[in-house]
Amino acid sequence: EGNQLTWEIYTLDIDTKKETRLTNNHVIDAHPDWSPDGSKIVFGSFRDAAENPAGTADIYVMNTDGSSLTQLTNTSWEDNDPEWSPDGEKLAFSSDFEGDPTVYISNSVGEETFAPEPGSGRWQLCPHWMPEGGKDLLALMGITDRVLVYTAYRAEVPSIMLATDAGR
Repeated sequence: EGNQLTWEIYTLDIDTKKETRLTNNHVIDAHPDWSPDGSKIVFGSFRDAAENPAGTADIYVMNTDGSSLTQLTNTSWEDNDPEWSPDGEKLAFSSDFEGDPTVYISNSVGEETFAPEPGSGRWQLCPHWMPEGGKDLLALMGITDRVLVYTAYRAEVPSIMLATDAGR
């Protein structure tokens, strides 16, 4: 529609090169991530921007065919960049709930949310879980929980940070 920016979620069959559009909202649906079992896709969306001129984003999950869309967060803040933990039990995402974007972790249905490093005074964006295969290295470091890596900006200097899902 005109010059309106829209981003949608698609899947692409590698063999046939067939694209399937999963969302159609005339808003930004972005940063999708497959669930570890391949049955769901989690993503950030500005769907409520029509009702909220501030244009906040929330986290949604749907089946891989686009059905059974479920909203996981419903805040007046921007929740985005979701990613499932390797075991599918947790979601990491960034939110500006405390002012600047901060990485949060919740269970896979969007409840029991906490920040591993709250109030750090830096932007925290784009969380990614260490794959299950990284556990041997972590055990050598005395870490037994799942680990996140994310980008943090303090005084305009980007850094790569590590945090466990136990908040240490």
